[in-house]
Amino acid sequence: MGDFNYRNIDWETLIGDHEAKKFLDVVQDNFLKQMITDPTRGQNTLDLILTNNEHQISSIIVGDSLGFSDHQEIRFNIIWEKIKSTNNVQVPDFRKANFDNIKTYLKLNTKNNPDVSNLLDSRCGADSQKWVKEDTRTLGQVWVMERNTHTLGQVWVTESDARALGRVDSGRGPKNQVSTLDEMYSNLADLIIYAQNTFIHLKSIRKNSNTPKWMTDRLKHEIGIKRGLYVKIKNGESHLRSRYNEMAKLVKRNTRSAKRNYEIKVASQAKSNPKGFFHLYRTKNKERIGPIKNDENVMIESEEKMSEEFNNYFLSVFTNERLDKVPDCDPIFRGDEENSLTIISISKVEVFPRMLKECKFEICDQLTEIFNKSVDTGSVPTAWRQANVVPVFKKGDRSTICNYRPISLTSVIGKMLESIIVNRLREHIEGHNLIRDSQHGFSKGKSCVTNPLSFYTKVYKASDNNENYDVIYLDFSKAFDKVPHQRLLNKIKAHGIGGKVLEWIRARISNRKQRVTINGIKSRWGNVTSGVPQGSVLGPLLFIMYINDLDDGLNSDVSKFADDTKIGRLIRSGEDAQILQDDLNKLLTWSVKWQMNFNISKCSVLNVGLHNPENRYNLDDTFLEKSECERDLGVLVSPDLKTRKQCISARNKANRALGFIARTVTNRSAEVIIKLYLAIVRPILDYAVRQGCTGGSSQGDHADTVMRRTLFAISSVDNRWPDAKGTCAEAEAKG
Repeated sequence: MGDFNYRNIDWETLIGDHEAKKFLDVVQDNFLKQMITDPTRGQNTLDLILTNNEHQISSIIVGDSLGFSDHQEIRFNIIWEKIKSTNNVQVPDFRKANFDNIKTYLKLNTKNNPDVSNLLDSRCGADSQKWVKEDTRTLGQVWVMERNTHTLGQVWVTESDARALGRVDSGRGPKNQVSTLDEMYSNLADLIIYAQNTFIHLKSIRKNSNTPKWMTDRLKHEIGIKRGLYVKIKNGESHLRSRYNEMAKLVKRNTRSAKRNYEIKVASQAKSNPKGFFHLYRTKNKERIGPIKNDENVMIESEEKMSEEFNNYFLSVFTNERLDKVPDCDPIFRGDEENSLTIISISKVEVFPRMLKECKFEICDQLTEIFNKSVDTGSVPTAWRQANVVPVFKKGDRSTICNYRPISLTSVIGKMLESIIVNRLREHIEGHNLIRDSQHGFSKGKSCVTNPLSFYTKVYKASDNNENYDVIYLDFSKAFDKVPHQRLLNKIKAHGIGGKVLEWIRARISNRKQRVTINGIKSRWGNVTSGVPQGSVLGPLLFIMYINDLDDGLNSDVSKFADDTKIGRLIRSGEDAQILQDDLNKLLTWSVKWQMNFNISKCSVLNVGLHNPENRYNLDDTFLEKSECERDLGVLVSPDLKTRKQCISARNKANRALGFIARTVTNRSAEVIIKLYLAIVRPILDYAVRQGCTGGSSQGDHADTVMRRTLFAISSVDNRWPDAKGTCAEAEAKG
């Protein structure tokens, strides 16, 4: 940081005069980002903060002049992760898990509820028992013998344990079949947890360990020998110095080899498994939550207090539905009653997580029974209606609590049933073509690419004909969290979904509870009174059904991607502008009727055309702001429809992605860098091309700049700038 004295730089587009060009090249070649946005001397931004990790800089304030200086004072916070002293945690060691025993145990105990203690006691002798301390997650005391075979006789449980599992009743034989869904699910869950705790050892790991992923057991052993020799030399055993030097060379050589092998593995899987690379990146660049400011503008750093503050905020945005004025919904499904979706039958269940996947054949019948009972009775186990909520940062200031969205982590088994029901719902909706063509979010064959392409085709056509076109961008306030439940159920019924299926959906979205969790610290439970859970399988489909009739009766062009909505119209006269205003009034009426409020401060107007009269439009008696450049699904749109800003934005984003790679990967061979470029950087440029960055030498130069930096990052490439197009085309052919 400091006074760099470059006056003519646009830090948003990274464009400057001839004097600043070399400085900008250095900034971008080293993947730095400039954080100051306000003027620091007069109208110029001369004092800069450059960083390669923007997440470590927060709360930047450009204040008044300091003393007799004509420069403004700059204050900011540097955030770092505090490493806790007690960070050992116990986790299951699945690599050494005895899945054969688990399968046999579950197979025997999910069939007709046998007496577990008698069954296992007969196979295990008391002489070979040894005591194992009770873990906090176990349901009872367990005695096990040495695990050197794969027979069920390794383990037996006491009668009290069997009663805890609901399998026997005070030694009087099998327990009667459970009648409620909660009991059925609880018994199965207890049985799986009991088997896991019995047959899977725990291992201790360091939660905040700095041990790199590429570290191998052999390398750890060699480093230990090297350190031991070093200590002995310091204690006077100088004759070991030659052996120490040999071991140091060996450790250095094997360290390089381990890093290389690991990074080659990550790079080779970057396209099929990009999570592997980003997990490697996150270990070196952790994005922490907070600290945040409360209502009194006091900074909160404690995880306990932050979790409560987030929970209070997330609970405050829910809608208090007006049940005395629930409107009827015009039917969207107009087929025969026999074609409506009222019953779902589930035959077999697929199980995916590790513990469940290994034992899917042993528990699939039990899960199928639970799922069918859930749908038949229109009820949901209590555990499925409880969610741990994780705050996920969106954009803006990290200390502002409203810049986080809640993502719900719900029962994995509950999500399995949701996915089955969602598949049937989609078959019904797509089979009868119920979702309007204007919706591109969560719809088959549509995406964030088809949305702008289909909408802006009309806008570009109007511009080519020297005509005017007005676009209004609308934003719902906390859309997913504010959906009123009774109104939602009416909308679902209007799509031809009723009977037991509708009752199941009612049970799934009603009487929910949530709590916020931050690094394992949990808040109190709170009641969820509205909304569809973000992070669930069912939520997105329910939401697009809720706003499906948003464009009913509108005369303008409408395009939706989930809750992101825009309407537009060709403006040839004042009458066309009035029609667009009338459509805006209809949308306001819809939002009031269905209790989905617009965030008017984030709604804006884009006036396209050289001779556009720039009509003013209002929403709820508030005039909408005119936009000079609008970001629509990652695409920057300006009134002149030129793609220069979009291409510059794509270049900067691709350059930041390349900076992630440069900071994270130590192996600069072409084998690693090019594969990571093709998997992570290239898609950013391709998305920009699909949105319009297709012509002109300047657009091509932006992509070539990123390509040249990629090649410059490869250690085997000469420091001269090679021909980017030819070399990268060759790299893509090899990739």
